[in-house]
Amino acid sequence: MTGLTDFARQWLVGCTKTLGDILLFQAEARSMMEGLKLAQDRGYRKVEVENDNALLIESIYCGISEFNGLAEMQQLNLICNRE
Repeated sequence: MTGLTDFARQWLVGCTKTLGDILLFQAEARSMMEGLKLAQDRGYRKVEVENDNALLIESIYCGISEFNGLAEMQQLNLICNRE
């Protein structure tokens, strides 16, 4: 499940999606990607992301190449590096 809240943690919008048989890391990356796309579609340009998967956050922040082959990571890098 992906959800957006405002600065006061009031629920704005969310979604769920069936992902099938994929790795947990890939599922969490896809969920984050969908959440960021949802925020962009609603006009939000500056967002704060919360996620308990430290490896995912570090992979995005530092560009860990081991995961750059995943389509979700490529999309996240594009979204996160947009101005």
